[in-house]
Amino acid sequence: MRGNKGFTLTELLIGIGILLVVLAVAVPLILRHMENARAGQVKEQVMHIRTALNSYISRIQALPEPDSSGDYLPALVQAGEIDTVPSMPACSQWHLRMHEDESGKKAFYVEVDFSNCPDNVVEGYKKILAALDEEYDDGNYSGGDFIILM
Repeated sequence: MRGNKGFTLTELLIGIGILLVVLAVAVPLILRHMENARAGQVKEQVMHIRTALNSYISRIQALPEPDSSGDYLPALVQAGEIDTVPSMPACSQWHLRMHEDESGKKAFYVEVDFSNCPDNVVEGYKKILAALDEEYDDGNYSGGDFIILM
């Protein structure tokens, strides 16, 4: 038995090495789960907007009136279909716009403005929205769309 209390240098280095291995495995998993959670939140917001728009149209039997900038989200808030306009991340601005093609067919799309966000936030959400855009969009606005402004 040793007379000194404490750990030897070798024991400390082995302990630190084990911790570094655990962190090297855990950190990427945690970051991936955080990105998946963000993507889930964004998708939930979009589905909430879609449901609110459909509910409004079913209840009122008309399209909501856009504000002066062509945004339909304030009308959905005013009608009580959604509580607030989404703001995720907090520096972004969400809009619901309508596109009408040459034949008169109308389609709504979500526009997310990241112009007030730092670059690191934009990069993270750009991937999420691009994936959702690909999932929802058929290329001609008829299936919905995401517009990402920076």
